[in-house]
Amino acid sequence: MLILILMIGSLVGTKAQNDKSHIPNDLEEAVKSLDKLISDEDKSELRKMNEDEYLAATHFGIGRYIRNEWGLWRDSNLSKYFRHRGIKHPDDMSGEILRAYYKFICQSTWNDIDLLIGTYGEHLYVYNLNCQTLEFTLKAKAEAKNASYALAELGQIFAVSEVGKGSGAYSFQMGEDSVSDDANGGMTVQLTADRRQTGADPCFVMHYAEQYLGAYMMTADYSGGSVSVFPIRNGQIGERVEQICFEGSGPVEGRQESSHIHQLKAVPNAEGYILASDLGADVIRLLKTGKGEGTSEVPGTLKLTHIEDIECPAGSGPRHMEFSADGRMLYCIAELSGEVLAYKVSGKKKPAFKLVQRIQADEVNAGGSADIHMHPSGQWLYTSHRLENDGISIFKVLKDGKLEKIGYAHTGRHPRNFMITPDGKLLLVACRDERSIQVFRIEPDGTLTQTQSTLIFDEDMPSSVTTIQL
Repeated sequence: MLILILMIGSLVGTKAQNDKSHIPNDLEEAVKSLDKLISDEDKSELRKMNEDEYLAATHFGIGRYIRNEWGLWRDSNLSKYFRHRGIKHPDDMSGEILRAYYKFICQSTWNDIDLLIGTYGEHLYVYNLNCQTLEFTLKAKAEAKNASYALAELGQIFAVSEVGKGSGAYSFQMGEDSVSDDANGGMTVQLTADRRQTGADPCFVMHYAEQYLGAYMMTADYSGGSVSVFPIRNGQIGERVEQICFEGSGPVEGRQESSHIHQLKAVPNAEGYILASDLGADVIRLLKTGKGEGTSEVPGTLKLTHIEDIECPAGSGPRHMEFSADGRMLYCIAELSGEVLAYKVSGKKKPAFKLVQRIQADEVNAGGSADIHMHPSGQWLYTSHRLENDGISIFKVLKDGKLEKIGYAHTGRHPRNFMITPDGKLLLVACRDERSIQVFRIEPDGTLTQTQSTLIFDEDMPSSVTTIQL
């Protein structure tokens, strides 16, 4: 068996070199990347072992490849990810990846997963989804006004409250040390920090870790046309240390009168670069991280510098972005024109972006395109569309990175954010005006089939749904 595992490790290394895969940025990416490199036959062999046997056997084969090729002995983004989480030695880092991958291939993680749901309303929710029966179970909820977007990482929840000039950012702590017989179930979610002031109407939050400066939360402030930066210290959001404001406008009346920052995205193969989509100005802002002076509360902190703008077609309204599996393509869903804008990415020290394709996703010109996500396999891309003909567009990713539209699936009213389960089998979409989370099965050809499973809310209107990370 050991010989077999060593052979698998060797094959993994050969395939990765042939594919010229980039180094993953975090644990979730590492699991997805490893899954692409191991054949179905080899996965079957790995499943035959118990977890202890698997970890002992894979340490020297697959584990050696992970440590050497993914820069765990160096300052790769992946090694920084683990060090910021208190895991210092490469052996321990690769062990965490191997352990997560074993759960992945045995599907013990994805048989039931926890979901974080943000709403236009009064609450955030944590639900469990049984991926076999497709049953939802409420585990927790917390008060948060118009928490239109939220993310979970390291046992914490970060959310933005979209309420005009009084908008703010929250941090919550998840715990399972108390039992309740009320609707919140056995998990408690408690506010662990005062709400911090952001720019007006933040609509997106991103977690960012820098090796020497620590962990941060960044918000995309829609009405404010700004990006706000907050340190995370002891699980709490600190005083804002940076706010970079933008100016600009576009030709669409009533929608592009000023800068509207909608999403933030780290560039995978260029360390320290972040993209900010500006719906109001028809550009994607390229930002560079660095060391700033900080505040009295947090001296010496993260600073953002606006490097340049990536031009988008006039009146397109760039909203959300997604990278290809290898980081060599950037896809942006344009809210106003309903197109997917595909950019070829080049350059190592400083990324460069070239527009190579415009393909229509919304064919009724509703001006309400919303979200975009890549399938874990890298084979398909999905986009959501609102206001008219509500639904999800489906694209096949061609060998050159360009897209071919292959289908459309209708949803409930006003689909906003959506997510794909880590095993690539289910797509969940937050339908705001339907007050529901709908569940679709992803077929082997990438198309979608709606299931009978729907989570319905009495008052709150779901705006975002995401998996609570490994």
